[in-house]
Amino acid sequence: MKYALIIPKLSSGGAEKAMIRLAVALQSKGHEVHLILIRSGKGHEVSRDIRVHQLFRTGGREFGGSLGKLLAVLRLRKLHRVLAGATPFDAIISTLPYADHTVRLARLPRVWYRIANTLSQEVAELSRVSRMKGTKRLSRIRKLYRGKNLIVNSEGAGKDLVDNLGVRDAHIELIYNYIDVDTIRNLSQKQNPNIPSESFAIYVGRNSSAKRLDVLLRAWKIADLPYKMVLLTKPSLALEKLIEKERIEDRVVIAGFQKNPYPWIKAAEMLVLSSDREGLPNVLLESLWLNTKVVSTDCPSGPREILEFDPEKFLVPVNDPEALGAKIRDLWGQAFVTPEEFRNKFSPDLSIKKYEALALKTNFIN
Repeated sequence: MKYALIIPKLSSGGAEKAMIRLAVALQSKGHEVHLILIRSGKGHEVSRDIRVHQLFRTGGREFGGSLGKLLAVLRLRKLHRVLAGATPFDAIISTLPYADHTVRLARLPRVWYRIANTLSQEVAELSRVSRMKGTKRLSRIRKLYRGKNLIVNSEGAGKDLVDNLGVRDAHIELIYNYIDVDTIRNLSQKQNPNIPSESFAIYVGRNSSAKRLDVLLRAWKIADLPYKMVLLTKPSLALEKLIEKERIEDRVVIAGFQKNPYPWIKAAEMLVLSSDREGLPNVLLESLWLNTKVVSTDCPSGPREILEFDPEKFLVPVNDPEALGAKIRDLWGQAFVTPEEFRNKFSPDLSIKKYEALALKTNFIN
């Protein structure tokens, strides 16, 4: 079968990472896969075996605003005509709103829009800044996704679309993120002299407002453990100021973005997630596949689904550093083995079979 996977660019987010992994997995099953980037830019690495197409040349001029969007739409239409040729795509999968909007305007056939987050939380955040901006974002989401073929990566994200955002008459399929378990296990065996030899906690991800590193650092102070919190995130002055504010400079290490975070995750005592919102956080899935204990906020919508085997033990309320700190302290040193229930629910083979089934569907909404 023939797939096109479309993302905004190769930035270091979880949604992009999930699509790159999906491209590799589908191609390993003998399918023809094309990865299309709306914009250029560095980030995640892509296997040389994957066909990658950029609408804008790296280093070339890229236009913003309406002109940039128009050029992207025209170039995407042209690229689609060339790639489809005599053999049309069986399924085109787009993820993240910028790519989704470009794909919709290009009017490509057999499209599935993959929703990677609880979008009502984005609307709520915008509304707190400006009611008009929140209303505008809600209207755009409804216009973009109503009556379309949608993939959600968690039950919560699907419920959010219908109940909170009013996305009606859509064909919604639930497919959990594909995790290449064998690869991450192999990568976790790589030696890295920078990994602490003593016990440590770890955070892996961006430093964005939704990730709430302020909550994480306050919780780490409250936990008051004689160990390090290692942050695998891009260093910044703002982050350093957060650490200084909590006066925990001696208990936090900013290790930066790591191309291979898996030896760090495997070696950690626990991984901590402090987000206000998520879709289905890859980092929790990866940690559990590596038998690393996790502690997470009970944010919409993925953590509770992932930790369904014992949610009360590993989850705390959102924006509650006291509860998060207490949970970290209580679980520190406790033995942990990822249960079989999790392994069955998030089987990578099951995810791929569901993506293969999408390409066989005939009741597409275009």
